[in-house]
Amino acid sequence: MHKVLKAANGVEAVDVFKEHANQIHLVITDLVMPHMNGLELKKQIEAIAPGIRFLLMSGFSEQVVSQHQQSIDGCDFLEKPFRLEQLAKKVTAVLQSKAA
Repeated sequence: MHKVLKAANGVEAVDVFKEHANQIHLVITDLVMPHMNGLELKKQIEAIAPGIRFLLMSGFSEQVVSQHQQSIDGCDFLEKPFRLEQLAKKVTAVLQSKAA
């Protein structure tokens, strides 16, 4: 079972992360969000907690997203749309790969 902390946008996500950083093992974010995109969110959170794992999701294909490869290095990716089971499987795989 995983505990989920939610934020309405990227700015709020940084605040939530600061408040709960010691409890967070994975940040799941969309690439396109209000007020701050997922790559800027990644940059700000990595400044607080280098090495934190990210799962980026987008409606753009992984091929399109890979054009920004330098910015997304170290992130796992999930293409939308996806089923809840796919998300659960990906989260488990990312968290297990961190432990390895």
